[in-house]
Amino acid sequence: MKPVSQFCYYILGFYENEKITLSEAIKYTKMYKNCFPNLWSNGDSVDRENVYQLFLMGRSDAIARENKQKEELR
Repeated sequence: MKPVSQFCYYILGFYENEKITLSEAIKYTKMYKNCFPNLWSNGDSVDRENVYQLFLMGRSDAIARENKQKEELR
């Protein structure tokens, strides 16, 4: 079993080209563990991929909100 902090650094190393920050890795790891406790597999590659999917959804949501705000200002 990987401690959460070690798992977050594992994510950072694996997705270094995606510019994911440590705080984002922690945020989405906690979200995954809290929302899907029955899916947590002690920090394996499936957990890594699922946390990454949450990260991508969060980033997409943030981009959509920014674009909506820009459109409202026009």
